[in-house]
This record gives sequence, C-alpha cells and structure tokens, in this order.
Amino acid sequence: MVQTAGDSRSGSTLQAGATLFRAAVRSRWFIPIATFAFVFYFYWLITDGTLAPDYRSMRWYISPQFFWLQADAILHGRLNIDPNLFGGLSNSANGFRGECWYSGGECFGYFGVFPSVIRLPFVILLGNDNNGYTPVFLTAGIGVSYWFSMDLVRKVLAERQPFKGTSSEAREAVWLVFAAILLGPASVLLFLAQPFFYQESIGWMVAGLCLFTNLMWRWSRERKNSQLAFAILGLVAATGCRPTALPVGFIVGFGVLLFFFWNGQLTRAILTKIAVLMFLPIATAAAINLNKFGTVMPDYTYSANYDTMLSKYSKLNEGKLNGTRFLLTNLFTYLRPDSLTIDASDPWFRFRFTDGSSITYLPPLVTGSMLMESTVSLTSTMPVAVLLAPFTFLALATRRVFRSLSNCMELVLFGALCGPPLVMCLVIGGASRYLCDFYPLMALVVALSPALFARFASVDRIFWRAVTVVAFAMTLLSAVVLRQLLGQV
Repeated sequence: MVQTAGDSRSGSTLQAGATLFRAAVRSRWFIPIATFAFVFYFYWLITDGTLAPDYRSMRWYISPQFFWLQADAILHGRLNIDPNLFGGLSNSANGFRGECWYSGGECFGYFGVFPSVIRLPFVILLGNDNNGYTPVFLTAGIGVSYWFSMDLVRKVLAERQPFKGTSSEAREAVWLVFAAILLGPASVLLFLAQPFFYQESIGWMVAGLCLFTNLMWRWSRERKNSQLAFAILGLVAATGCRPTALPVGFIVGFGVLLFFFWNGQLTRAILTKIAVLMFLPIATAAAINLNKFGTVMPDYTYSANYDTMLSKYSKLNEGKLNGTRFLLTNLFTYLRPDSLTIDASDPWFRFRFTDGSSITYLPPLVTGSMLMESTVSLTSTMPVAVLLAPFTFLALATRRVFRSLSNCMELVLFGALCGPPLVMCLVIGGASRYLCDFYPLMALVVALSPALFARFASVDRIFWRAVTVVAFAMTLLSAVVLRQLLGQV
C-alpha cells in the first residue's frame, strides 16, 4: 500500500497529539487541575447547581448548623449545644433534637469535634448568625481526600516505574487519567454530596485517613519526623470525626513495631514514636467522649431516639445495637454484586435495597432487625477497584515483608485500612454514605496495583488496549450510576 502525504500528515498529527497528552498528564499541574475539576463537580452536586455556600437541601433537612454551633460552644469552654437554636427547615417536629445524645440533661453530638475545630477561626470572625456553610467545608474535606489519594498514585508510579518499554510514558499517563476518574467522579465520595452533618463527619474522616496513608507511605521511605507528626495529626483528625477510624493507628503502629523488633532496630526513640502513633488518636477520642458523656464508650441509650425508635431494634437483637452479630449481614450487603436494578426509564439505575425489610439477613439476625436506608454495594459502584483489591493484597502478602520498612508499610496500611469498614459493619444501621469508609483502602489499591500488573506489560498490545478500554468503560459507567443514585437518596 502506498502511503499518501495526507496519511503521513494525519499520522504526524496523531503522534503530536499523543505526545502533548502524555506531557500534560505527567506535568506537575495535572493533579491540581484534576482536583479543581472534581471539587467543582462535587460542589455543584452538593449545592444542587446553585453554588451557594449556605445552601440547604429541601429534600431532607437535618440541620447543617451543628458543627458551627459546636465550634461556638468550644469557644465558650463547653461541648454541649442548645437544640432550640436549630430552626428553619425540618422534616421533624423536633428539629435536631432527635439527633441529640443526652448526658446530664445536655444535648451533645455523637460525632467528634474536628469539623468544629476547623470552623473556629470563622466563628470568631463571623459570629454565630449563619447556617454553618456545610457545602464549603465538606467540599474542602473531599478536596483533601482526593488530592492526597492522587498524589500517592503519582508517587508510587515515580518510585516503581512499573511500565517498561517504548510505551511506558503513554501507559503511565493513561493510568493517571484512569485513577483521576476512578477516585473522583466514579467513587463513592459522591454519596457525601449532601449538605448534612452526617456526610461532613464522614468526609473529614476520609480526608484524615487519606492524608495519613500518603504521609506514612512517604515516611517509610524518607523517615522524616515531620511526615510522621503530620500523619499522626491526620489520624487524630480522622478519629475526631468518626470512631470507625480508631483501629488504624494501632494496627499500623503494631506492624511498624514488629518490623523494627524483627530487624533488631528497636530503639527508645522509635518506641516512643510508635507509642504516640498507636495511642494518641485513641486517647484523644476517648477524652472527648469522657468529657461529653462521662464514659469513653457511650452507647445508643444516650440517644434521644432510643425510646421512640432504637429500643424496638434492640429487642430484636437481644438488647444489642452493635457488635459482631451485624458483621456478616453488613459485609454481604456492602459487597454483593446485585445491589442495583435497571429500568428502561430515567433513572436507569436504582437501589435494590431501600429499607431494612429488603436486604438479605444472615444468622443470627432476623428479617427487619436492622435500621437501613437506601443502600448499594461497593461492588456495584466501584467494581474495578474491588476487583483489584484481592490481587493487590496477595502481591503485598507474598513479598518479603520484613525486608524493608517500605514493603512492611504497604501491607500494614492495607490491613489497617480494612479496619474502618469492618468497624462500620458492626453497627445496626446501614446507608450508602457508609461506603466511604472503604474509600481510603480503595485509593491505596489504585495506587499500588500498577506495580502488580507490571509483569503483564510485555503482553500483546491489543490485549493491553482491550483491558484498558473495558476498565475505562466500567469506570465511566460507575460515574453515571453514582450520579443517578445520588438523586434518589
């Protein structure tokens, strides 16, 4: 076949375009631009397209003022808030009161204080005559989560350089774009795009864990005290939002302790750092609970809803509202692949499980014994990450774990980040937003998995392209599914 001048020009144009694409993705501006794009998309969703910083949802209003009022209370030397200050829109005659946990006759929030701590400068400047600006603060937390997750993806690629050969730069660029979509608009973070304090507490917990994961991975290579210090602060922030983060520091610290002990490198200085990592986040969360409730482990009997709603479920569960009895049913619900239904009319994708009567109960639970909202599974929403997870674990576990701190840290982080979703599965309630407890683990999987699949880099180029196309198609479909499900929550 004779190649024409037009064919030559067309090929040159495509090659130049591909080169420009690789350069743009691999530049230092890619992550900031990707973060800005996802943050804007999230902010547009959480404000229902209004972009108003004080937006309040008309669909389901639970006061977004709570963290602002708790910040004002902190400035006055207390943690209790006045539920009568919550006014405006509500689907409940009692407003926020149903979400109060009462101790000594005072109303406390059962979430931690970190979302209020970050509001302190703004409360000082603006006072208390506002609605909390939940869309702004929650979007900021989502931005932190996404930035540190994508930064870890890039750092692992730079260290491992898993893609070899003449097309390595192209494959690296494709993986970065894939990760940017998978960890952003195609991730379960979209279930947090509602301006409620439930979502914000989860969002900042995820942010703290993503920061912690990134800095601990870097510390295992560079051993800088500043990295470890900020990692611990990130973990304190995470546990100061939601108790599901509590096991993470203890597990990572124990793994690091084993590494230094195994290699005969355990010194007093290292032991001190490990002790702070293991116990400071737990001690901080315990101290806050002790101040609020007079106990480090408050239970649902403190809830204003206990007598009117929760006691019914307690009777169905032998007097328990959390514990291992809920683990199997929750895990099955959050991991089963058939949690969606497909319809010919819009929305095409819908929740299969809309309340506690529609899920599958596993022993020892009886039907209707859990308090469930509309719930979907991680497998149905982030299928590519779920498929990568077991292979990533096997690759990490079959290496010489104690050969280097970096090898040990990656496996330990994987195990530690399994903690939040497992703790989440010990409670009686379920909701799609709880899938965000899986997000830091999924972000770590996406960051580490290219090194696992590097062994397949030499396979036929057509096969590689086919796998890439399928993965991208599944991820883009996930973005559509998540957007449609968000409108039904």
